[in-house]
Amino acid sequence: MKRLLAALPILLAASLSLGQTMSQRAAVQVSATVQASPPRITLAWPTISGTTSLTIYRKLKTGTSWGNAIASPAASDLSWQDNSVTVGTVYEYRLVRVSNGATGTGYICTGIDVLPVDFRGKVVLLVDNTIASALNSELQQLEQDLRADGWGVLRNDVAPSATVSSVRGIIAGHYNADPANVKAVYIIGHVPVPYSGNQAPDGHDEHTGAWPCDGYYGEVNGTWSDNSVNNGGAQRPANRNIPGDGKFDQNNFPNEVELQVGRVDLFDLPAYSLPYVELMRNYLNKAHNYKLKSWTPQARGIMFDNLQFVSYPLAASGWRAMGPLVGPANITTAAQSATPFYMLVNNNSYLWTYASGGGGQETYDGVLTYHGAGNVGSIHNYAATNMNGVFNMSFGSYFGDWDNKNNFLRSALASGQALTNVWSSIPGWYFHHMGMGENIGYSAWATMNNTSLYAPLHDGWQGSIGKVHLGLMGDPTLRMKMVAPPQDLTVSNSAGAAAFSWTASIETGLAGYHVYEFASSGSITRLTTNPIAGTSYTNAAIPYIAGRQYMVRAVKLESGTSGSYYNLSLGAIGTAAGAPAPDCAGIVGGSALPGTPCNDNNPCTTNDAWSSGCQCAGVAPAAPVISSLSSNGPVCAGSTLTLSLSASGSGTLTYSWTGPNNFSASVQNPAITTVSAAAAGTYTVTVSNGCTSVQQSVNVAVSAAPSATITYGASPVCSTAGSIAVTRTGTAGGSYTAAPAGLSINSSTGAVAAGSSTGGTYTVTYTVAASEGCLAFSATAGITITEATSWYADADGDGAGNPGVTLQSCSQPNGYVAVSGDACPNDPLKTSPGNCGCGNLEPGSACDDGNANTSDDVIDGTCQCAGTPVNADCLGAPNGTALPGTPCNDNDAATGNDQWNANCECIGQVIDCLGTPGGSALPGTPCNDANPLTVNDAWNAQCFCLGEQVVFDCAGTPNGTAFIDACGQCAGGSTGLVPNPDVDADGDRLR
Repeated sequence: MKRLLAALPILLAASLSLGQTMSQRAAVQVSATVQASPPRITLAWPTISGTTSLTIYRKLKTGTSWGNAIASPAASDLSWQDNSVTVGTVYEYRLVRVSNGATGTGYICTGIDVLPVDFRGKVVLLVDNTIASALNSELQQLEQDLRADGWGVLRNDVAPSATVSSVRGIIAGHYNADPANVKAVYIIGHVPVPYSGNQAPDGHDEHTGAWPCDGYYGEVNGTWSDNSVNNGGAQRPANRNIPGDGKFDQNNFPNEVELQVGRVDLFDLPAYSLPYVELMRNYLNKAHNYKLKSWTPQARGIMFDNLQFVSYPLAASGWRAMGPLVGPANITTAAQSATPFYMLVNNNSYLWTYASGGGGQETYDGVLTYHGAGNVGSIHNYAATNMNGVFNMSFGSYFGDWDNKNNFLRSALASGQALTNVWSSIPGWYFHHMGMGENIGYSAWATMNNTSLYAPLHDGWQGSIGKVHLGLMGDPTLRMKMVAPPQDLTVSNSAGAAAFSWTASIETGLAGYHVYEFASSGSITRLTTNPIAGTSYTNAAIPYIAGRQYMVRAVKLESGTSGSYYNLSLGAIGTAAGAPAPDCAGIVGGSALPGTPCNDNNPCTTNDAWSSGCQCAGVAPAAPVISSLSSNGPVCAGSTLTLSLSASGSGTLTYSWTGPNNFSASVQNPAITTVSAAAAGTYTVTVSNGCTSVQQSVNVAVSAAPSATITYGASPVCSTAGSIAVTRTGTAGGSYTAAPAGLSINSSTGAVAAGSSTGGTYTVTYTVAASEGCLAFSATAGITITEATSWYADADGDGAGNPGVTLQSCSQPNGYVAVSGDACPNDPLKTSPGNCGCGNLEPGSACDDGNANTSDDVIDGTCQCAGTPVNADCLGAPNGTALPGTPCNDNDAATGNDQWNANCECIGQVIDCLGTPGGSALPGTPCNDANPLTVNDAWNAQCFCLGEQVVFDCAGTPNGTAFIDACGQCAGGSTGLVPNPDVDADGDRLR
């Protein structure tokens, strides 16, 4: 009996997007082409309408942040070249695009001819013990495949009834024993499922609670609590989470997830006709055949986005992933409202798929199940068809909670060629690493640990969402591209050396083969430096040891839409013929074999190894070698003496120094600060490795430091002085310089020649050159040279001197002045004869002509004294200013602007009614009295502005004749209207 319930998406939009969907805008589909010479990576992306900006970032694959942008291509660009790359390095790029206001991101992992990964680490294989026996041969084959793919295998069979903490304890034990190598957890079957959190990633309130949390098995050292969440109301009982029920509180991982985790659990899928064990067997066999490349999917993807009507880019993670992994041109965009997804992939091969739709619920035999998604399909559809998508991403309500009957997410693995499935959108998964040969578990690990490196964290409506519900359904060791392996490796004894031969791989385009050796620890060691071209290999340095396991793997340079890398096939494993013999320690099949490490208990030997005769012997260390011994001597007293030693040798080297003045030291390069003369002599060092030693010496000289002072006598010094000597104390033999230029100084004696020096202030420096380890020394003194000036005799005391009588001096002599040019040296009033001669006044000079009727007497051009005759003005003043045309006062208040006329009469202008002298506002002239009821305004005799009173008719005309007629209108006069009388007195008028 089945009851079907269709679940609608939480948030709806008003209409579907035309052209590029919201999810396509939120994702940049990046692909890459590469070349090795010169090294270049070219990124490309499809066009998106409305693009306004593009920004590119780059980091190493191991980097934890993006740093600053490395490029900002034009918005119209569809590719960009990076020429600053190196062959063999793995890079990641982030491309951010803004189009129509929406931000999209894309990521790619790329490189050029990246070398192969030989050893991928150790995988903890957890097997449901209820199916272990029935699947023994398949599980043995799985372990063989894992080892052949470079994994060490740590298997544990676990009861479904075990506690999740006990299962995690098994994993933690393996990890803590070898944290550098334990990398992944592969869960086979219905191993106990951890639950954690109190959230509804699909947005359904009734689905809020704890969800399955396989990441708990990958996070091995954090603290998981079970005491705070108290939710007993979830629709499905398994989602209810209350304190102490064994389900954890965390929505997010408490620490970084250490291990990759993937699960293949086909338990409780009754929609399939086959039982649990057979479904598991089928999966293991198809995964095995995939790894052998017995079948190869088409390198293409399909996008089935049936949630476009939700106003969020829920399918963006699918677009981001498939772009670099199959190339944008190889992605089929399906019509989500037409043929259902399960029909599109039925017997149709796709390497990658993304399918989303509204999640479906079904009650199956009384149990609520999450069985499908709208127009994507259901478990019943998958059970009846061949779901031939290999690596799958899906999204819809409910079924991301995968630990339940007939669960849609898990069910894909039981159909067709499907090998993995994830619930991707909230959060989004990032698989771009697989384009460079990484296993899918690596991308699962990166996604679980993604906090900000790959943005966005999710493509839904939540501001934030926990990640504990992330789960990889499928084998975490799967890689995207496989190489057909070689077959039938045999290892034979060739004169004591191991001789390898094998059957060639059917793969075309191989680079060759690599040969490996297995260690008892589970790790592998590559024995070949470069790929072997043929199908046999012998190396005399590889001894033949019966019972030892080896492996040969085909190598192929893969070039795709992400880049190029050397890809390895699974290995053909072979064992050296013969029964295992006791090793050098007497243990049958033990690891103490000739050539392997041992301990001869001699602390003075290294690289101890078993010999062919099973003797443990090491290599005695050679004596240390002193390659150089020196000092910085000779050194100056008071400075630092440094002893420098370069030595090499095996083991830990120690140093012992001895020297003068009871010196000793135990460091490699000792130093003595503030040395004195007592430090001079021989220094000896002994270098030891604890077993042997070597000794060497070096001589060091110590010199006295130079010291001196210099001074000059009284300063400033006049240039009339002779030679000026310096007074020096202390170290002799130095040289003298002066600054600035202009001082005449003897560089050997320091004597200054004042007469040949330019006046000024100088600094004299006495320098003793560096010698015998002592730095150069200098002392300074100041000296000022004052240049003598010329002075001129001033006998007449007029301040100008006689140029014919001079004296040189730095100070003014009595009777002398600094200014020359007195051509009349005995005339105190003149310095030149002028026009009238020495002793006489010059023209223009004041004088007295002795005439009382003149004034302003001056020497004229003939050197005679003459005055100006006196004249009277209008007021009778001699040479006065009251002249015709000049102002005066006629004492009449009614006039203004009074002036003397030609007859010396003081005459003014009449002031008008506005107070303006000579103005036009006179009585009888027009004015404006500002009264609108008057006309013909004029000034009267008393300067009042007065007008005539007027009467205005009904038309506003002064003294007009218009009037109101019997009908009440203004007529006549200036109106132009003829009055109409109301002849019958009824108020009407003729029209």
